[in-house]
Amino acid sequence: MLYNTLDVAIFYMEKSNMDMALHILRSMSSFFKLSLGKGEPLHSIRTELSHITYYMQLQRLCRGKEIELFTDIPESLMEIKIPRITFQPIIENAYLHAFQGTINDGWIKIGVSRKREMDKSVLHICIMDNGMGMDEVKKETIEAGLHSEKCGENCYGLWNVYRRLKLYYGESCRMSLESEFGEYTKVILAIPEEEENVQSDDY
Repeated sequence: MLYNTLDVAIFYMEKSNMDMALHILRSMSSFFKLSLGKGEPLHSIRTELSHITYYMQLQRLCRGKEIELFTDIPESLMEIKIPRITFQPIIENAYLHAFQGTINDGWIKIGVSRKREMDKSVLHICIMDNGMGMDEVKKETIEAGLHSEKCGENCYGLWNVYRRLKLYYGESCRMSLESEFGEYTKVILAIPEEEENVQSDDY
């Protein structure tokens, strides 16, 4: 993404469209600042949303991908912290596979909720797109790849996110997929929450 974005910025500079070039470079700068996160391993959900907003803005400016972002996240969960760069690889996976080629419009929706499982508080994060989807065979192949020691084909972003979550939370976190060819894909994360973040009146 870095080289492609810089190439597009240079193109606009050569065309004397400095406003567009600056817009792209500022978005890229903000994206990478949030990616680095000052070395902090965790980001708030609010910061994760800002990070993917810059990513999607660059996709629109540089590739013409007019993908809309919708969210369904209670304000009370916005400051909950999760491992840095959890959302972006999943969103990038949607651009690469759900909205590939000449598919330039669609939507991505992120929902976050808190549930009680086995007397523990668990964050459920659902990232859904209305792109190409996949059949059951492909979905099962990707899910099997998520649980392997090495990354399977076409699932590096998902595999990397799941691997990092497991390093942080152990086997208590989960990732699953739902999809229907030609309709949608959902990536669903279940992340155990630190009990000090949970307000007693949430249940």
